[in-house]
Amino acid sequence: MSVTIELPSEIEDQLRAAAARRGQDAAAFVRAVVEDKLREENGGGNARLTAWADFVAHAPTVRRDAGLRPLADAALERESIYEERGL
Repeated sequence: MSVTIELPSEIEDQLRAAAARRGQDAAAFVRAVVEDKLREENGGGNARLTAWADFVAHAPTVRRDAGLRPLADAALERESIYEERGL
């Protein structure tokens, strides 16, 4: 579903800033806010699912703030995982 809304420029600026703080674009941020609000109104939903969604939403920001880089594809290959064990 697509929704178009008109926002005053100061609200739009706040929205973009909040999205940037979470490492998201404005559309992803708005979708997350709407999902959170609906989950809240529907009794909280599944607590584990909510915790996972929160983690996924904030992981890029945490990684960036901690100065961590994503793992290279080679680091995730079977050979590199077992390399030190001589297997």
